[in-house]
Amino acid sequence: MTYKGEKRLSRFTYDDATKSFVPGSEKVIFSYTSSVYNCCHNGAGLAWDSKKNLYVTNGDSTPNGTTANGTNNQSNNNNGGYTNPDPHFTIPCPNAGATTHCGEVPADQRPAGTGDIISFGDARSTSGNTNVYEGKIVRIHPLDDPGSSPGVGSTYTIPGASAPNGPNLFAPDSQAVQDGKAKPEIFAMGVRSTYTMHIDKKTDAITTAWIGPDQSTQDTIWGPAKTENMTMMNGAGNYGWPFCQAGNRWDYRIKTPNLTGGGAANLPYAPEPEAVGGGTDGQTGAYFDCRGPVVNNSPYNTGLKTIPAPKPVNLWFGPQGGCYGYPTNANGVGIYPAGNNTAAPAIYRLCPWIGSSGSQAPIDGGIYRRPTGDKPDAWPSYWDGRWFMIDFAGPTNVRHAILMDPATQFQGGQPVAVDSLLSIIPSSLLGGTRPVFMDFGADGALYVGSYAGSYYAVNNANMGVWRFAYKGGADTPGSDPKAVVPTVGSAVQFNTGKSGGVSYVWDFGDGSPKMTTTDSTVSHTYDSSGTKTATLTVTYADGGTDSKSVDAVNVATPLFTNVKDDVSANVPLVLALTLGSPANFGAFQPSVARDYSASTTANVLATSGSSLLSVSDPSTTATGHLVNADYALPSALQAKATSAKAVASPQADVGSAAIPTPLLSYSAATNDTAVTLQFQQHVGVTDPLRAGKYSKTLTFTLSTTTP
Repeated sequence: MTYKGEKRLSRFTYDDATKSFVPGSEKVIFSYTSSVYNCCHNGAGLAWDSKKNLYVTNGDSTPNGTTANGTNNQSNNNNGGYTNPDPHFTIPCPNAGATTHCGEVPADQRPAGTGDIISFGDARSTSGNTNVYEGKIVRIHPLDDPGSSPGVGSTYTIPGASAPNGPNLFAPDSQAVQDGKAKPEIFAMGVRSTYTMHIDKKTDAITTAWIGPDQSTQDTIWGPAKTENMTMMNGAGNYGWPFCQAGNRWDYRIKTPNLTGGGAANLPYAPEPEAVGGGTDGQTGAYFDCRGPVVNNSPYNTGLKTIPAPKPVNLWFGPQGGCYGYPTNANGVGIYPAGNNTAAPAIYRLCPWIGSSGSQAPIDGGIYRRPTGDKPDAWPSYWDGRWFMIDFAGPTNVRHAILMDPATQFQGGQPVAVDSLLSIIPSSLLGGTRPVFMDFGADGALYVGSYAGSYYAVNNANMGVWRFAYKGGADTPGSDPKAVVPTVGSAVQFNTGKSGGVSYVWDFGDGSPKMTTTDSTVSHTYDSSGTKTATLTVTYADGGTDSKSVDAVNVATPLFTNVKDDVSANVPLVLALTLGSPANFGAFQPSVARDYSASTTANVLATSGSSLLSVSDPSTTATGHLVNADYALPSALQAKATSAKAVASPQADVGSAAIPTPLLSYSAATNDTAVTLQFQQHVGVTDPLRAGKYSKTLTFTLSTTTP
């Protein structure tokens, strides 16, 4: 007995007439041996890209190992990352007793052909190991006519750089593969147990999800509570487990070997010389460093010692919240507080729409693309391009369709819009421990596979496939305002319910200013009791809007009293204009064509609703022209004014008293102390100029029609 089993990917011929597989038609395409001594988290899912490359997800089979597993069998005891290297948590040597552990047997006493020691306490030997298939997404290109022995060149080839989503993580001709330190089939690593995955039919983008460890509570020593991950991929990469969480975001504390879940390592720690310090001082505890390539010092690692730098994921959540985060120290290590409900900034949450209570197990539903043609049951185009997701364990964790930003969706960015699916797939229909897959069919309807409703059970009433087809109605969920009325006081809590959307406008119906927000919850305090009506207007990502009102019934008497009284003062009508020194052009030069400029200043004071500043020439002699005795300049005098507080009219000839020239328009009361009055006079080359002074007395008028 080796305590190992074969995992295989096979192709069968299907007989459509008999609705069954053809006996003897199996062709094994891909195969490897893996430990069957330890339990759980084996994956697996399959997906094809547009070039017939096949993606296969494999779990890492590393259990949590708690007191429930028996005395001295607590491999990780639900704490931190699963990296306990104690040799007690290794599978038995071949043909040895089931309660023995090969790692505890001296090397010279192990049976011939024992091979590599396999740990079920240290996921660095699986998910973090570049030379095994556990905890990976594998990608191959199956051959149309496969050979009899599975392997590269016989039953499949390795996709290259020209494939959708680029090359695999380790090229077949890379030094790591040539040296037997990496598997060329690996596309992604550090993903623990990815059992659902989809590839977008339009873009070949990968969506997937994997379950995390089982630490129930946020801890100052072990860091993040249990965390699930969901992400989009468009290239090969490492996603961090078991060295870090949420891709590359949060470092795990290094474990020393012991029988009760692993000890908390401190600096300096000789087996991990690359460790960095935690805590606010950067010296408390020893942590893995996930800011770049990660060093795998596991005694059970058979692959590269330095593995690729982890990439960030899009969504991660646990009992401490959705897309949670912490302040970090100088080493990039999170400053981990105790308690799941610790408020920001000690724990901040970028995705508050994700539920964070009870068990968690995310299921990827892929990106919806509305099929062409006559598909009456297809979901509307509103949902096209949205990433669907659900949770096996709890109905209020993730049961959403989200819209990602193309600029950040492959760099760990969060969604720009989120729509809840609970009104379409209610918990009363599919509750917890039910959904196991979510797929759109060729008909555009959504299919959800359902389990028993409890763990390790059979319930024929619950087990099956549920179909959700479009039967009419608006493309968007619609405004769904809710009001929570307190029993004491008049501070009503409003929320957007199942509205979805990207922004909201609330009209509370009491004459107060409308509130525009992106928050799903708001509070408003009314100044009187009784039933109040508030209106919510939702704006969706496509620009559409929808409005609906909600009654806040029987609002209680406010905990304050408003008494109104006037405080007043009267302002008289004032139209005051003060001019600066008279404008002067200087000396005019005969027989020279030239435009002369002059200016002065003015102060405008108006308490009216609007006002107009204008200029006119009241003289009946050569109106609008400068004169010197019996001589008048042929060209008219022009004027304009400028001010930052008024609208200026274009420069124009000075008009008569009957038709004054407008200079500035004020739309409100003003106290303008920065008005500039500008004048221009043209003198032609043949204009006869008489010695003496040319001038005109002008009238500036400040008037109003709205006193």
